[in-house]
Amino acid sequence: MPSTPPKGVTFGTLHSYTDLKLIMQKFDPGPAPARINMVPLRGASGAVDLTEALGIGVTYDTRTLKWTFAVIPGQSWPATRAAVSNAINGKSLQIKMDDDSSYYYTGRVTVESYASDNLLKQIVVAAVCDPFRYKNSATHVTGNLTTTASSFTLDNTGSARGVLPNVITSASTVLSDGTNTATYAAGTQRVPSWAYLAPFSSVTLTAKTSSGTGTVDFYWREATL
Repeated sequence: MPSTPPKGVTFGTLHSYTDLKLIMQKFDPGPAPARINMVPLRGASGAVDLTEALGIGVTYDTRTLKWTFAVIPGQSWPATRAAVSNAINGKSLQIKMDDDSSYYYTGRVTVESYASDNLLKQIVVAAVCDPFRYKNSATHVTGNLTTTASSFTLDNTGSARGVLPNVITSASTVLSDGTNTATYAAGTQRVPSWAYLAPFSSVTLTAKTSSGTGTVDFYWREATL
């Protein structure tokens, strides 16, 4: 094997080249289909576009990823087929491409086909995945609190995915967006629905303790298509 393995993909904890003895020849990332909702107008031409009527942005169906691999020359064809199928076929896995290592997919993996001739032995693998590529690390906003309100901007402008962030408070805490207010006991919860982070947007909240001092932490995971 070369000292630097060729780029491939990691299914769960198993790398296609290092662990499964496969050389990636082709990768089709399969775009996530947008859910377009066009309702025809009765008695008139055209349609009403309700695609974003819920106010949460465009939603998407699952996407299908597909890889074509060649077996590393010299590897046993029957043993490699069995090893790959035993390791990943039918399993729900986190999937990370070597050349896109800051993000990952999640989905159900299947071994789709085997083929061999005098030159190559190939295995095709597919995965039905969530629409988004998720960032490896969650976005984190934190601060110290007193009974005087402090301002926090939750910036989701780089994400195609809407989300309700988690909020962790160390003491009874009052959150507000200037119009709405919610009081949280110490612990981990979701922010209220009025603090929803829409795709490619940001929300500014204030936070303060009901008494004394404390801390607040907001967490959410950004994603892109």
